[in-house]
Amino acid sequence: MELIITIIVLAVIILLLILYIIIVLFNNKKLIENSKKEGAGEYFNYLLEVSFLNKVDGFKTYNKVVENNENNDVIVFVGDSLTDNYNVYECYKNYNVYNRGIGGDTTKGLLKRMNESIYELNPKIIVLLIGINDFELVKEASNNIEVIAKNILEVVKEIKKNLPSSKIILESLYPINNSDNPKIDKASVNTKTNENIKKVNEIIKNFEGVYYLDLYSKLVDKEGNLNLDYTLEGLHLNANGYLYITPLIKEKIDELLK
Repeated sequence: MELIITIIVLAVIILLLILYIIIVLFNNKKLIENSKKEGAGEYFNYLLEVSFLNKVDGFKTYNKVVENNENNDVIVFVGDSLTDNYNVYECYKNYNVYNRGIGGDTTKGLLKRMNESIYELNPKIIVLLIGINDFELVKEASNNIEVIAKNILEVVKEIKKNLPSSKIILESLYPINNSDNPKIDKASVNTKTNENIKKVNEIIKNFEGVYYLDLYSKLVDKEGNLNLDYTLEGLHLNANGYLYITPLIKEKIDELLK
């Protein structure tokens, strides 16, 4: 009898645990879906709760040991996951570089962390790549070319206002690949199109006070898509992609360091 009661109790506990897990998963999924529907505000708040604050807090701590010598040769790479995934410490071994990228970030998110990500480092050069996530994560942008370009310009203006002597290398937005190749993850590429990306690049290449660096045209294949050799899934670069663009960025950095 006692064995039967024990088995029943354990069965009830297991069922309650399963029910709890289902409820948690359902609520998290619902939160993410609802936040995406709400656009930048709610979805950004979700990202903020999950990882954004921890990442920025880490930047604050690391900034205390930044090696900013009398030559002020600090170079900071700033942006979203395309920057966050870039192993600049190996690719730029003889440079005083720092990575301040955050996966999933947008222009709106970057504007909230300028102090920790840029100003506290007092960099000589800022390598800026931001805006690709605005296509889907910033509600008012939502594939609006002019708004996305305006958002990028706002970031540039804030940097120039606070660090007028720093030089800004503004990278073009990178191309995507949304072909039917098995390597491509359609969910990652989402609604982004090369046509819209090119339109944004056509605007931002004319921004005053920046050194525009066209990497878009270097990364596309003959069909006009992000070269499969350089991408993980159609949106992000793989190691080959980063090694390919490194000398192109270095050339501009060396030019500005002189």
